[in-house]
Amino acid sequence: MNYYFINTDAVSNGDTSYHDTWIHRGIAVTSGHEGYRDKINRIKRGDTVLLYVKRIGVVAVGTMLDNRAQDVHAPATVSPREPVEYQRKVRWLTDIRNRPLHYERVRELRGQYPLSSVDTLKKGREDILEAIRLLAR
Repeated sequence: MNYYFINTDAVSNGDTSYHDTWIHRGIAVTSGHEGYRDKINRIKRGDTVLLYVKRIGVVAVGTMLDNRAQDVHAPATVSPREPVEYQRKVRWLTDIRNRPLHYERVRELRGQYPLSSVDTLKKGREDILEAIRLLAR
């Protein structure tokens, strides 16, 4: 099993993060050119995803439930700015929106912020997962 950050990309959505909708709908989303579909498809069913919001941090942890992204077209997209999104089904198991793992703490434990829409979590993984466990209590 692998671990990934998935970024809600609030910056390209006019500083609006739709992570509440992601959690409510049980999905993870990328959008943009088809390369973003490829990025979210790197995640295998059963892998763990950490929902990361820029300037906030990690707000939820879940497990990927499907094998490939579905292309979802407006008006059914989460973001009203996107004509097409690549959506995957996720079971969000840990919701820490009320006590997120602050983005600066992620940087301290990992040595950097997540740098992409989908970013592998290797360095600092155990420390980050332990910090999330403590916040979820």
